[in-house]
Amino acid sequence: MIANLLSLSRVILGILFLFVASNKFLALFVIIIGGLTDAFDGFFARKYGKTKHGSLIDAGADRIFSLSIIIGLVFHYQLSILYGILMSTRDIVTGIILPLPYIFKKIKTFPKTSIFNKVTAWIITLSFIFIVLDFYSKLFIFIAVCTSILVAIYSLKLYFPNS
Repeated sequence: MIANLLSLSRVILGILFLFVASNKFLALFVIIIGGLTDAFDGFFARKYGKTKHGSLIDAGADRIFSLSIIIGLVFHYQLSILYGILMSTRDIVTGIILPLPYIFKKIKTFPKTSIFNKVTAWIITLSFIFIVLDFYSKLFIFIAVCTSILVAIYSLKLYFPNS
């Protein structure tokens, strides 16, 4: 239950980011708190037990948070629309496409996340922080975009091997 509340807090934080993105301090605060809730929800889920739909709630909250941050960065910072779209590929695949068979009861268990996906999430979160701090490194953004695309492809191949 605590894990689910932490996950759901990211939905609120993502929406909040859209309103506070122009304030660097508040933008950083929201991104850092969102990253911490992402780290701690898994800890609490393992410690106190997972709920039936906890993985789906966590994945959905992660994607809403991440996509909200990307939208805010495109409108208030130097993130181009193209980089924003490319950085979103992981979120679209792992947050929308992969959960569909579970949501529509075609599979019984929600697809587990890979370590590659988790590392990519932290790379993308760091890139969010760097963009807000005006430490806009094209190389780091390029790495975030590439890992996002690779995770999307890897996830599709992992869960749909015959496609």
